[in-house]
Amino acid sequence: MSEPTPTTASVPVARTGFGAETDRTVALAAHLGGILGPLPSLVLFLAFRDRGPLVREESKEALNWQITWCLAALVVQVSLVGVVGGLLAALVPGFGWSVQTLLSLVPWLLYLVNVALSVVAGVRIGQGAPGYRYPFSVRLLK
Repeated sequence: MSEPTPTTASVPVARTGFGAETDRTVALAAHLGGILGPLPSLVLFLAFRDRGPLVREESKEALNWQITWCLAALVVQVSLVGVVGGLLAALVPGFGWSVQTLLSLVPWLLYLVNVALSVVAGVRIGQGAPGYRYPFSVRLLK
């Protein structure tokens, strides 16, 4: 009798990189997912960071940008709308609410910047350009 051959289920499989096209697709999804907020970039970074250098670098860059954008939006929302708008509403009756309404548009403008930069990053990665760097990103993840 011959000895049984090992099955593929009993052989450990090493985690390797994707193909180049799949790497680029995941990196593209990490950047474009930023349009929805930081969660898609975080999930892709945590799930695929060990799969290849392109996916690791691009998902990390996208996540760093999303963290930066969220912090900036929070600071702007609290300081401009809450503090400045509240003071103007209290000091200038009848006029402060209109200034506060205008100031409440600033976080939306920040969101449009986020969308624009995420799309630019996605297009560059989709075209095969080397790593995209967001211009105003604080790189918290090294």
